[in-house]
Amino acid sequence: MRVLQEKFIEKVGGITSIPIDVRVIAATNRDLEGLVVSGSFRKDIFYRLNVIPLHIPPLRSRKRDIVILAELFLKKYSKKFGKDIQGINRNAKVYLLSYNWPGNVRELENAIEYAVNIELGKFINETSLHIIGQNFCSQVSQY
Repeated sequence: MRVLQEKFIEKVGGITSIPIDVRVIAATNRDLEGLVVSGSFRKDIFYRLNVIPLHIPPLRSRKRDIVILAELFLKKYSKKFGKDIQGINRNAKVYLLSYNWPGNVRELENAIEYAVNIELGKFINETSLHIIGQNFCSQVSQY
């Protein structure tokens, strides 16, 4: 806390202060203002972190971003794993759009990384995504 306020650090066992110039980016899915009011989150920390608040809606509220992000992650992991996966087939896209994504973008990224790992063909298909989790499978099967 002192580091954020004074912008100096001291090495463990050190005796001199070292000036720093840092920006802190913090993310949460919790209502920090509500937690401050209820006494569950320290007010002083909240005000030090809440300089430029960005409110990004959950992925489930941004359906049009799902396929765009999935394709971005597909390129990333195809390159990383040296695989020649060329895209995501239509049925897999329906699966991706049907899921609620409680883990938001991180969950989507993990799902695509997993699918790239197990996919043997040129396109991610719905069977590559079937293993994402029980909630995913049961929720998607409703559509």
